[in-house]
Amino acid sequence: MDFKMVNSFCWPIDDIVEILASGEEPVSMESLTCVSSYKVCDFRKTGEGFLKTIEWSVRGQIPSFAKKVIHPDKLKFNEETSWNNDAATFTTKVTPHFLKDKIKCMIVVQWGHDGEGKSRRTVDCNVKVRVPFIGNKLERMIAEILKENNEKYANLLNTSFANHLGQPGDYQKTEG
Repeated sequence: MDFKMVNSFCWPIDDIVEILASGEEPVSMESLTCVSSYKVCDFRKTGEGFLKTIEWSVRGQIPSFAKKVIHPDKLKFNEETSWNNDAATFTTKVTPHFLKDKIKCMIVVQWGHDGEGKSRRTVDCNVKVRVPFIGNKLERMIAEILKENNEKYANLLNTSFANHLGQPGDYQKTEG
């Protein structure tokens, strides 16, 4: 299942990219209600940007059709993300600890201009679940969770950018 989401932010792309390129999370991941734990296992700067590996543990309602296969302790996954400074792009591979050969998830987040003084964040997701009988349902469920979390994260990013850069109406780039 493929889907795309687009969010707009009222700050210039160069200033947002400067924050993102640091490799530090602009938002506390614990702010997302479904996150039980979040641990950066590896972080390396590269000539193009950086590479980061994160181990996640999440909580959520497991639908009745999947309860025989998935238990709450199975809701863990690794995220391998690369950031490319020139393309202003995150490329992320998500690998669950459970059913890792059956569930594939790739996410590409591209930042760009969205008019004068504004930025656009385009999130392209590809989720594939190759489990007989329930694969399609799990794909839809995972996609809905990713969409919901993306919207929450976009709101948190907006708040974070306001804290770092000032309110959009008051925004002025300071040199220094």
